[in-house]
Amino acid sequence: MNQVKPDKMVPVLVGGAFLGVTSAVPLLNFVNCACCLLVIGGGFLSVFMYQRNYPATLPPMTQGEGALLGLLAQEHDQLGQG
Repeated sequence: MNQVKPDKMVPVLVGGAFLGVTSAVPLLNFVNCACCLLVIGGGFLSVFMYQRNYPATLPPMTQGEGALLGLLAQEHDQLGQG
């Protein structure tokens, strides 16, 4: 049973879109002033979506994979903002 890990693209795009949309809303963007909560939330959403599709037969996700997902979501947001 050689299972492959799920694709990272969809969770990264959704996390980046969440971050971009919430940063663009006029009053909601002030939440970012409290320790960058929207950035953390976008990364959390990416990791949550990825882990939800992660097969139970594989070894657990590493911290590096979670950090990479959060980084890619933030980069996707930055590319979308110009």
